[in-house]
Amino acid sequence: MTDVKGNSEDVRARRSMSDYGTVLWHAAVFVVMNAILFGIDIAGGGGVQWAYWITMAWGLGLTYHALSFATAAQRMDARAYQRFLDDERRFLETRGTRPGGYGP
Repeated sequence: MTDVKGNSEDVRARRSMSDYGTVLWHAAVFVVMNAILFGIDIAGGGGVQWAYWITMAWGLGLTYHALSFATAAQRMDARAYQRFLDDERRFLETRGTRPGGYGP
């Protein structure tokens, strides 16, 4: 089945999984790089002085990235449900009955 833009469900599913992969990579790089930055900050003497600022700013960016992925997935689910309803209406208009022969 294709949507209005001609994208198949398979293409959209692959794109969604790719987007999920980018969120995971972003989280992994966030953890590794912040561990390195905290190590540098602590090794410089005087304890943690500046690394937490980078962590907070980057954390906000990571949160936005994850939320944008989550809301896009919800919109895709809503579109899939709407597409199902549209297909059901088209079927009813052309056949006059639902699959299985029940209903008007």
